[in-house]
Amino acid sequence: MPCSAVPERAIGGVFEAQPAGAPVSGSLWATMTAGAASVLTFRNARSAFAHVLRSLAPRRVFLPAYCCTDMRAAVAAVSQAPVFYHSDFDLCPDIGALERALRPGDLVLGINHFGRPAQDLAALARARSDVIWVEDCAQSLAGSGWADLRIFSPRKWLGVADGGVLIDTQGTLSHPSQRPAASAALRHAGLLRRHDQADRDNARWFAAFRRAEAHMQVSDYAMSADTLRILQATAFAPLANARRANYAQLYAALGDSALWCDPAPEWVPLGFALRCADAGALAARLARHRIFAPRHWQTLASDAPSQTERMLSGSLLTLPCDQRYGSRDMDHVIAAVSEAMA
Repeated sequence: MPCSAVPERAIGGVFEAQPAGAPVSGSLWATMTAGAASVLTFRNARSAFAHVLRSLAPRRVFLPAYCCTDMRAAVAAVSQAPVFYHSDFDLCPDIGALERALRPGDLVLGINHFGRPAQDLAALARARSDVIWVEDCAQSLAGSGWADLRIFSPRKWLGVADGGVLIDTQGTLSHPSQRPAASAALRHAGLLRRHDQADRDNARWFAAFRRAEAHMQVSDYAMSADTLRILQATAFAPLANARRANYAQLYAALGDSALWCDPAPEWVPLGFALRCADAGALAARLARHRIFAPRHWQTLASDAPSQTERMLSGSLLTLPCDQRYGSRDMDHVIAAVSEAMA
């Protein structure tokens, strides 16, 4: 497909509201909650993380410097200032520096960036049982087992209005006092998107999504029953296989610019992390072809990121490869990216 061709529908961007069906075996919910002694749910992932901090009262909180501002907001909600640890150009943490900095009672958040398990932290987590370890699974669909606490964000994977899922494999966390879910306004944006299959009214539903996101703060709201039903009714394997197949197709054509040399990952990709000279400029060019690729992240949580992290922030773009799309859609993405980067 020539990149000048306009696809029948937009590629990437926000998810339409997904209807709930009957529960299925091998669901997303079953995958997320496997091995849990306790499952706690919240409006969003940052609220789940804030609950961990309130329940366990760690001495200090370590966040990766290459991290979005949401988790810093969770730390701020419990009146702490985070300590940031740094990573290299492949998003591998500086394990030696982190190990030297840690003290008993500290807490470390490790992120499964773009769905890839943060296995670099696994050995350190085993060696430092005097430290609290939290696996940030917002960008992944399954925990890799190196931390007793895991946090999921299903809104990044399918059309649900809310949701932060906190997995406690040891059953050590207190149960929160929560207000009932208030998700009608949040779901409204997804319904507008669902009813505009031809993308003729995208300004309206995109504005509704932005208003909904403005309400995604740290809060004491519970996750909605609609989100739970959708997670229980969505099979993990078809979603995971579609994402892996799309990722493999992108890698076959664009692998020289991929963040990692991993042509057929066993993990489930959030998207295809692409290195480029200027992520903002490339995103703008792709948007003209109705391909909407997010930046993870344009704004970082750390006030003093390293030169490497600043470079990553400016050069990483996440190409969509999710379950809404097939081979023809990926052909269009490949053609548009190839022309824009030529």
